Amino acid sequence: GAVGLTGAVDIDAGRTITFEGAVTSDGDRDLTLESDRDIVFNGAVGFGDDNELGDILIDVARNVLFEGTVEAASLTQTAYSGAGVTTLKDAITTTGDVDITARVISFSNSL
Repeated sequence: GAVGLTGAVDIDAGRTITFEGAVTSDGDRDLTLESDRDIVFNGAVGFGDDNELGDILIDVARNVLFEGTVEAASLTQTAYSGAGVTTLKDAITTTGDVDITARVISFSNSL
């Protein structure tokens, strides 16, 4: 289901992190993720009026997949492990930087 951030969130997992639905924020909340495996967003991230996330920081992940749109202050991926594929399938909108470190970056839409 959907996830609504009401504060900054920091998740460090030894397994895959999957968000099945939309991820929204009630006021530019930061999201920091680290996984020994993959990070998957199956829904939109920060989509809609006043639902944008703050800074999205991916410290490390094997593969990262954004299936839907992303609206955030910034999007940063600092490192990868293994295959290192980051896939952005829809539009990415930020008010700041997009800085992705990956072996392969795949865009299917606008940045």
